[in-house]
Amino acid sequence: DGLLQPITITPDGLLVCGVRRLAAIKQLGWRTVNVWVRSAISDRLGHLLAEQDDNQLHKTLTPLEAAGLYREIKTLMAEDAARREAAGQFT
Repeated sequence: DGLLQPITITPDGLLVCGVRRLAAIKQLGWRTVNVWVRSAISDRLGHLLAEQDDNQLHKTLTPLEAAGLYREIKTLMAEDAARREAAGQFT
């Protein structure tokens, strides 16, 4: 049936969602594939949240994949909160 859901990339070609689909595409030897290009995903946190959301719809992440994703999201959310807090402080 072909690829039922395209992989997702940023305008500069960074893979956001579909690492397993991309691996399967390469194994099949496909030379071209349709992709979704998402310009609204501009930072690492947005990338990770999109990846997490995408994986909720597909094959469950392995415990190791889920733990790594959680750890990275937690770190980036803490950094983002610190930036917002610093921006809101009076100088």
